[in-house]
Amino acid sequence: GINIGQHDANALIENTATLSGANNVSLSADGRHTMFTEAKAGAGAGAEGTAVGGSIALSISDNDNLASVGTGTALDVEGNLVISASNANKQSTKSDADTEGAQTGVGVAFALGVIEDDTRAVLNRDVSTGAADPLELVVGVEDDAELGVARSRNIEAPVEAASHPERRGVP
Repeated sequence: GINIGQHDANALIENTATLSGANNVSLSADGRHTMFTEAKAGAGAGAEGTAVGGSIALSISDNDNLASVGTGTALDVEGNLVISASNANKQSTKSDADTEGAQTGVGVAFALGVIEDDTRAVLNRDVSTGAADPLELVVGVEDDAELGVARSRNIEAPVEAASHPERRGVP
């Protein structure tokens, strides 16, 4: 299975936008993303045959989170200015190749997970404020990736009994 996800979470005060007379200003871009990818394949053959099975699981997650005050004249804020961006990403990628019933079984499972996240809090202009602690920039990122590859083989081929006479006295 193939799973590709791209998400953006933006909180912006655009270039040249004006702001005046505001008390406390908070700008927050918060992204929460979850991706599950699972590939399963199986193969079977008769008791004398060969079973070949394979699976591929690929997850690609590309997420951008931006809290930004663009360029322009100074912002006039009476209180605090808080600019924050955060991202939490959970990705689970699993692949399973199973062979059954054959004398010989070949199972190939491949899992690949890629997380490419960009999380930024940006201030691109001056701020005029009356607050004691006027500015807070916060960036937080939390990524959790899980990869799993499984292969199982269930042989149902008959067991042959063999009788060998003992060879005594033979050099």
